Amino acid sequence: MIAYLKAMHRRALPADRAGFDWRLKAAHPDHPFQYYGGRFFSTYHGRHITAHNGRTPGFSSSWIYVKEDTTSIIIHANRQDYAPADLLAWDLLACYLPELRYPSHAIESPEGTEWGEVVLAAIDSVRPGGRLPSQCSKPLRRFMESENGRGLWKWYFSHGFPTAIVCVDDESSEGLRQFRFWLTASAGTEYRLTAVVNTDNELVLKHNQISRLHL
Repeated sequence: MIAYLKAMHRRALPADRAGFDWRLKAAHPDHPFQYYGGRFFSTYHGRHITAHNGRTPGFSSSWIYVKEDTTSIIIHANRQDYAPADLLAWDLLACYLPELRYPSHAIESPEGTEWGEVVLAAIDSVRPGGRLPSQCSKPLRRFMESENGRGLWKWYFSHGFPTAIVCVDDESSEGLRQFRFWLTASAGTEYRLTAVVNTDNELVLKHNQISRLHL
């Protein structure tokens, strides 16, 4: 992995030599997540983040690459698939780039509070009798109403659906509004989640930026 990272940072991968820039993301800002060529893309206060994770029984992993700083964090853990590898990776990244530390204190943001309630309703919609809020974008609605989408969210929140949400960050990036939240579940679990509001004032959930912490 270290050899791979060195080649990636030096633009010496086979793809680079072939003239293919895999660092470019597909332009679909309204999609529930920005995914292209096996990588998730996001932004955080001016930084461009490329990331991916993997979980299966007995193993967890997470990778984060910051374009502007050519910094990468990789976590490999011999833990069950609910191990908080993403959270650990982000916290380690913050040791090198403190400005990327995920915020943890509530802020005064009336819009963040409003959209937080929409986020909770969207998450709750995958449970029996739940309904998606009208503020969801069409791509998000299609994803959440699909078998794969509902199955993913049910699996992710299988250790406790959140019952409370607090806005901890509010920023505008590339024409979109991003709100970051702390969510608390009654089962003693906390979550970090980034939600995006598009130019049509619709919710786009970036579920790839969720991290889960078991208390």
